[in-house]
Parts: sequence; structure tokens; C-alpha cells
Amino acid sequence: MTEIKNISEFGTPNAFPECEHINKADVIGEEKIVEDVHFVPSTFGEGDFAVVKLEGGFTYSVGSSSCIDKLRRVKEQDAFPIKTKLVKKTSKSSGYAYWDYE
Repeated sequence: MTEIKNISEFGTPNAFPECEHINKADVIGEEKIVEDVHFVPSTFGEGDFAVVKLEGGFTYSVGSSSCIDKLRRVKEQDAFPIKTKLVKKTSKSSGYAYWDYE
């Protein structure tokens, strides 16, 4: 008989299979060391999201264009590891909340 898999086994692509994937809520407001990043095409629309590899063997996903832009610049300059702090901000012009790094 064929084993039936659970849909949760097909979740976020993990470019770093040796790492444990965590929720970004677990890192909000805390300074963390990012060791690497992998960009993956979004399934929700145009653009990419990032699978972020943290020091200590953890990853999380982020899709904010502000975060993606910053992570791309770091990757292009081969500047990892780097200190980050993921924070939630509010746009002054639109009032929408978004994720960003400090």
C-alpha cells in the first residue's frame, strides 16, 4: 500500500534542509545573525520570497519587498554573515504594515 503524505510535508521550500524552519514571529525584534539567504519565486503573486538562514541552524521565510531588497544587496556583495533585526513598520503614506530590517 502506498503511504499517503500530509500536505504540510510540501510547505515552504527549504534551501537549507539541515536547518529547522521556524515562524518569523519567533525572531521579531531580536538581533539575529543571518548566515545566508535563498530566493524562491512566490506562489502568491509576482516577485520572490526569501528563505533566511540564521546562525544556530534555523530558517524562516520573509516576503516583504523591503527585506528582499536588503537581502539581495547583501547577497550580491557576498557580505554574509550579517546582523539583522526583523521589525514591523507602518507606512506613513498608506498606513499599511510591512516587515523590514533594522
